[in-house]
Amino acid sequence: MIFAIFRVYADFLKKAETTTPIGSLIFAIEEPELYLHPHSQRKMLEVLKAISHIDQVMICTHSTYFIDMSLYKSLGTVTKRSVSEGTRLFQCTEEIFEEDERASFRAQNEFDPERNEIFFAKKVLLVEGDTEKVVLPLVAKKMGHDFNTLGISTIEAGSKDSLRIFIKIMNKFRIPYLVVHDSDFGKPEEAENERILRLIDQTLGSVQTVHPDFDSIIGLQVSGRMSKPFEAFTKFKDVRVEDIPQRVKEVVTKLVTLHE
Repeated sequence: MIFAIFRVYADFLKKAETTTPIGSLIFAIEEPELYLHPHSQRKMLEVLKAISHIDQVMICTHSTYFIDMSLYKSLGTVTKRSVSEGTRLFQCTEEIFEEDERASFRAQNEFDPERNEIFFAKKVLLVEGDTEKVVLPLVAKKMGHDFNTLGISTIEAGSKDSLRIFIKIMNKFRIPYLVVHDSDFGKPEEAENERILRLIDQTLGSVQTVHPDFDSIIGLQVSGRMSKPFEAFTKFKDVRVEDIPQRVKEVVTKLVTLHE
């Protein structure tokens, strides 16, 4: 019923074709995602954005569907990392990408509900591809570290070039992170290593460079009938801790102990 009321009000504003506030209305909504499936959550966000052109809308949410990177200047993250530090609010009201419209467009499109999880994470493990995304949480759990319990989100950027977009955003919103990428020694992608390193905020993040690449250190050999992520899962789902490659253990330990 409340959802319906919002939709009617938004339609009324649209038909009125006005940009002048009708009154001093402030909509303050706690967890608008409650009782709504994903499609309705997306629709509710559209309705609230339409209302916000006229009135002020403030929402408190635990849903990744209510994160819209095209409106990142209106996004605030609330954290309490320690009793002594207390509750902190972080908001970015400046341009993240300066005049780079292409990078801004990519950021808006690459932040889907799964990647939006970084705004709710205590730490983020940022990787290049799906293989690392499959293996590292699996290995961590075998080592006694449950990412869900620790509030760690594993996010794959899709490419080394895209890593920089995520790093810039996490720097601005003060989200702790560990970046894991291949060294790509002798390849064109190697030039990205220095660019990534220069972006790292040492008070928040760190980098683990894997040489020569992640597939090699885990001994991945893909057959014609299997994808790399699936073969990686098959290889590590029943692996003993003592058989896990030492370099992989080092990456997990670095993540778990980051800023402790």
